[in-house]
Amino acid sequence: MFLYSNVGRSMVVGDQVTDLIREIPYALDERHFEPDHIQYLPGRSDVINIIELQVSENDGKLVESSPGVTSVTLHFKHE
Repeated sequence: MFLYSNVGRSMVVGDQVTDLIREIPYALDERHFEPDHIQYLPGRSDVINIIELQVSENDGKLVESSPGVTSVTLHFKHE
């Protein structure tokens, strides 16, 4: 799966510009992912009013989540 967001600067991935934050390993029997290393990306702006997140499959289709809570934690670091 792929996590996209409007908080980071757009970057070139392959032959296109995208708002990709991270690729997330996916297995049907696992419902939790915690990265081994925290990844800090340059921010798009100093002020963020609305954070938009999108999780998609390899083919670009949005992920259909099961009923319940889906949590994504973003950690911001001021330089």
